[in-house]
Amino acid sequence: MDKLLLYCEINVLCAVMLFIMAAKVSKEAFGNSAKRKVFVASIFFAAVLNLMDIVWQLGIYDVLHISHAMMHVINCVYFLCFGISSYLWLVFSEIIHKILLYKNKLLFALSMLPLFLFVVLAGASVNTGWFFYFDAAGVYRRGPLFLLQYVLTFCYVFMAAGISLCRLFSRKVYARREDYMLMLSFVVPPIVCSVLQYLLQPLPILSASFVLGFSLVFTSSMQTEISLDALTGINNRRKVLLELENNVRSLPKGKKLYFLFLDVDDFKSINDLYGHYDGDKTLQTVADALRAVCKTTGGICGRYGGDEFVMVQQLEENDDIRIVCSLIHDKVSEFNDNSDSDYDVSVSVGYSVFGGDGDDVQSLIQRADKQMYSRKRDGSKRRK
Repeated sequence: MDKLLLYCEINVLCAVMLFIMAAKVSKEAFGNSAKRKVFVASIFFAAVLNLMDIVWQLGIYDVLHISHAMMHVINCVYFLCFGISSYLWLVFSEIIHKILLYKNKLLFALSMLPLFLFVVLAGASVNTGWFFYFDAAGVYRRGPLFLLQYVLTFCYVFMAAGISLCRLFSRKVYARREDYMLMLSFVVPPIVCSVLQYLLQPLPILSASFVLGFSLVFTSSMQTEISLDALTGINNRRKVLLELENNVRSLPKGKKLYFLFLDVDDFKSINDLYGHYDGDKTLQTVADALRAVCKTTGGICGRYGGDEFVMVQQLEENDDIRIVCSLIHDKVSEFNDNSDSDYDVSVSVGYSVFGGDGDDVQSLIQRADKQMYSRKRDGSKRRK
């Protein structure tokens, strides 16, 4: 009886946490309405799954006197909730990846086959015992197709993971790799916990895995929706890379797209000699200068990390990007003079131009980064 009490307590706790998370998500996370609704629905069915698990255990321990036929119904509802939650996770993943396969009627029908097959086998299992049965003494026994319940209802999460894995290695969506890593990480807790659940039946380990998986996605979504760098107030790395990706996809005819990579010169020396306060002040000065440049040129700037900054700039075909580079140097010098600092602040700037079909975000970044370090080494940053 102590094991039953612990089992029920864990399931209740997991269900409550999931319901609370669903309420929070419905108000705060995922600005896209469809994305939010699908994610909340997936959490909801996972929470109901926990409640059905409690009823199941109360029936198994004969605390509730439930007929064998009704136990089959409870088992079917449990795994249906499992399957629907998994399918909604697949839809959520498709929305993240912007592929929306579920809107295709044929693909939607095909995707429903695992759930349909489960319902058919679950109904037949009442007489065949394929999934489970009760022996002559009324003791619960696993059937020969017991594991198939998990395969049919959990396969959608594997589909979502497969899509994320394929997208992870695509150079065209470089800016969204963190999203795809997160989508892949969701599948790990349920897989590990499913194995443990199979081996250690008396504990609701699978229930805890859903809480962990959804929590990872929820907390990450709250972080990624913050698009500004906390120290400098300009765009963070994720935001500016998404802007770069959008510009690559929708570059107007007659325009050139440039990616600029900036690094603060001798930043380590400033930190070592004057302290971290002045180091932070230097980063803020550079950010303010870049903000002023972008206000003039219509570019988009952001902090890439550490003392590195980036800028996305569209120009007319005949415009010279070196004018923008010179403006950056001038503005950094001007803002530094106005800050009354005891040291000079300068930056090294490298840039790359989008080459059209065959080019991608990752290559743009690598070329600009390489040129920036080349200019830092040869000291030609203000001559070109």
